[in-house]
Amino acid sequence: MLLAAILLMIYGLKETAKDGLGWLPVLFILVGMAIGAAFVRRQQRLANPLLDLGLFADRAFSTSLGTLTITVVFMLGTQFLIAQYMQMVLGLSPLQASLWGLPMVAGGTASIMVASALVGQVRRAYVFAAGLTIAAVGFAILTQVDATSAISTVVTGSVLLFIGLMPVSALGMDMIIGTTPGRA
Repeated sequence: MLLAAILLMIYGLKETAKDGLGWLPVLFILVGMAIGAAFVRRQQRLANPLLDLGLFADRAFSTSLGTLTITVVFMLGTQFLIAQYMQMVLGLSPLQASLWGLPMVAGGTASIMVASALVGQVRRAYVFAAGLTIAAVGFAILTQVDATSAISTVVTGSVLLFIGLMPVSALGMDMIIGTTPGRA
């Protein structure tokens, strides 16, 4: 049911974007929304639901899931745009652009290890705040990039972005898993 709901809504949205708003795309979206609502109602009645909607009442779970979703969207979107910038604006080959992307992966990986060690000593919220602050600095640097910018500016911004966001995503995933009740 969930797959059908998602596919119908996406198809309706794509057709609306392609041809403009029409009755058929709206019908697909509405049918998808109806199937999605039926899925939610069914999940609420099942003894062992596929998705326990009660988890969303837990503030730690909801906050972690929201933060993780936003973090992943920013990381993937930024990583895609950086690769495009390096290839299309700076004229690097895909291999060269990938090699210039290695410092952000290495920095993000190292920051996960540091953050994991810090969580035992300071509150998790402080680690999250520090990570998001570092990521904001990286974003600020990336906003200054234009066609004449040096590759060092792009790499510095992306490294700071990943140093800040990778621990947030890792710790967020840990919080999501930690807040879900165990099942026998």
